[in-house]
Amino acid sequence: MKKLFLALMAVSFVAAQSFAAFSSAGVGTTGAQFLKIGIGARAVAMGEAQAAIANDVNALYWNPAGLNYMQGREGSLMHCSWFDDIAYDNISYGQESEELDGFIAGGISYLSMEPITKYDNMGNKLNESFSASNALVVIGYAREIYDIPFGASIKYISGQLENERSTAFAFDLGTRYDLMDGKLDLGAAVQNIGTKVKFINQEDPLPFNIKLGAGYKILTKGNPVLVALDLNLPIDNDPYVGLGGEYIYSFSGDFRIVPRLGYKSGAKGLEGLSGITGGMGFGYKQYSIDYAMAPYGDLGQAHRVSINVAFDAPNE
Repeated sequence: MKKLFLALMAVSFVAAQSFAAFSSAGVGTTGAQFLKIGIGARAVAMGEAQAAIANDVNALYWNPAGLNYMQGREGSLMHCSWFDDIAYDNISYGQESEELDGFIAGGISYLSMEPITKYDNMGNKLNESFSASNALVVIGYAREIYDIPFGASIKYISGQLENERSTAFAFDLGTRYDLMDGKLDLGAAVQNIGTKVKFINQEDPLPFNIKLGAGYKILTKGNPVLVALDLNLPIDNDPYVGLGGEYIYSFSGDFRIVPRLGYKSGAKGLEGLSGITGGMGFGYKQYSIDYAMAPYGDLGQAHRVSINVAFDAPNE
């Protein structure tokens, strides 16, 4: 089974080489760009390094194999206040399924923005406006095969610009592997394999991406420190890395505070602290609330708040 996992990793690297010709020269050649907006405050605060460490219902969006690590039934809500009055909201739920001998999860994401003012061909402002939005519906399944976690998800993607609509279908595949008694985790995921996005007469491919990652856990006086690193190989940009860490400090038994810091490379043309991310998590028993902030230079900052509940986690 170790050979099988290594073979899967090798396939991912070979596939990455196949797409080596697609670099920054491919910027702007893919559709459904909202799929690149990270879901979950924890993930974003850690530089989106999640391929090997995503272990809750939000693994559905990073590496579906991570659904194998859910604690029974889990639910999540997220609100993202992006720049330019753009809002991105998500609701997800997952649980273990004895009938399917694995874990199932589903989620809905919706991106909306303020009405956009219309202009005529001469650049004159009109007393009219139009709306734009995007939606994503995901269903995922994960299980262990010969003690190796695997996962897959299928996506329905839609977009609307005034009276015009676009649709597409895609799926993700992922696997995980634990080493050193769970201290070292490896992960690989292939994201957005699917149909082209058709809008009126224009067709564009989805933002295909290969995600390879590793995570390492260090125990410091009983409080774990987790560091993670992801390598991303997108079809429409240069390869980039995500690096992140979190420190889980527990006190009084039921309470925990989790500071997080991350870095995401590839923020070209943006000033200031672009690429650096950070946030904080607060937990009580099976409940947690997380915050993340990601600066985008002159464009502004993106703020996320997530609420997660592990319904079947120990309540004491």
